[in-house]
Amino acid sequence: MAKEKPTMPPPAGAIDRVKERMMNAYPGLDYDVFLDVGLEEVWRKQAEKTAAK
Repeated sequence: MAKEKPTMPPPAGAIDRVKERMMNAYPGLDYDVFLDVGLEEVWRKQAEKTAAK
């Protein structure tokens, strides 16, 4: 995720790119639907940390 340099709002396609990289790195990962919600939350937290610096 750090590769995308999270900011709010997320740039178009950024979260999808992160998900794609994760799915490629872990092809056996089941229930990738949970990434749809989880990645958005992680993105938000990372963006907040970046903004606080």
